[in-house]
Amino acid sequence: MMTKLTLTAAPADIQTAKSYAQEHNTSVSAMFSRFIHGLKARQKTTSTPKRPSTLNEISGIISLGENQSYDDLRREALAKKYGL
Repeated sequence: MMTKLTLTAAPADIQTAKSYAQEHNTSVSAMFSRFIHGLKARQKTTSTPKRPSTLNEISGIISLGENQSYDDLRREALAKKYGL
């Protein structure tokens, strides 16, 4: 069952939404629905803690020792790089 929703927006935004919908053979309602579903999907993927980008780059390349963390690896790599 569909329920009606009234939104308030600037006239230029409304015209942009209508024009975009027409150009893409859809409706503003369908675009809004896809937008909301996209937000929900995005929320699910971002709810897990993010690792630093350097860890994403090396993920799967290095295997950790039993009592070794990613922070330990990073410290070792920086110490080696800068001769500390």
